[in-house]
Amino acid sequence: MSPITTIQEMDFSKSEQYTLSIRINTDGFSFSIFDPSAESPYLFFDLAIDPSLPIIANFKNLVAHNPFLSQLYKRVNIILVNTRTVVHPLDLFSPDIKERLYQFGQREVKTNSQIAYNILEQKKLAVLFSINKTLYNFLNEHFRNPHFFAQSTPLLAYYAQKSKERNCKKLFAHIENGNIHLFAYNKGKLLLTNTFQAKELSNQVYYILYVWKQINLSQQEDELLLAGQVSSSDQLVEILRKYIASVSILQDQRYIDLKAINLCEL
Repeated sequence: MSPITTIQEMDFSKSEQYTLSIRINTDGFSFSIFDPSAESPYLFFDLAIDPSLPIIANFKNLVAHNPFLSQLYKRVNIILVNTRTVVHPLDLFSPDIKERLYQFGQREVKTNSQIAYNILEQKKLAVLFSINKTLYNFLNEHFRNPHFFAQSTPLLAYYAQKSKERNCKKLFAHIENGNIHLFAYNKGKLLLTNTFQAKELSNQVYYILYVWKQINLSQQEDELLLAGQVSSSDQLVEILRKYIASVSILQDQRYIDLKAINLCEL
């Protein structure tokens, strides 16, 4: 059954009980509709876009042809994939200085950018990120009080929970669209996070092993967990197992950022 057919069968007279989450990426949009009363509460699906058009034009096209995007929801979450982030200690953060903090952490900020932020109270972290102002204004006008997230925010929260499952330090490598997002934890405490452009296999191996060594993880006792666009048959896994004893792949990761917003109560 196609996603559109499944959506058409949903009872949108109850849409104000649902949560709509949208992942905005340059190569397409992904969606989650969460119905807490359903036996299977999550519906995940992707919709293709025209890569020759700007993001906002693609979104307007989807709105025009997909009535579910014009329903009233209990909550709407917007996750931005291709945005640079700055992770900052919460006790040193203030919304009044978010632009300066973000500019300090980035070499350049586009002129038509809105600086936004997420707060992870339990982790005492603020995640700063940018979003195109035109897109930001349109989404605020179209949806009722949407919540904006950098993709790193739900991943930080979710991997922090996963890092408590065994008594060792863990490095999570989330690989997606030519980027590698690294998150290192010691029993839920964030040790390091960084993002690198790494389309080539050699660069992916280099950055993972570089960070592993930088934070003094043990080749025998600590864990490397791979997620995102990676499978057990990938050459990356084979190479990394030559250097790190415990390398595993997290299952069901395709929509984990969309799911984590509800799981981690963000």
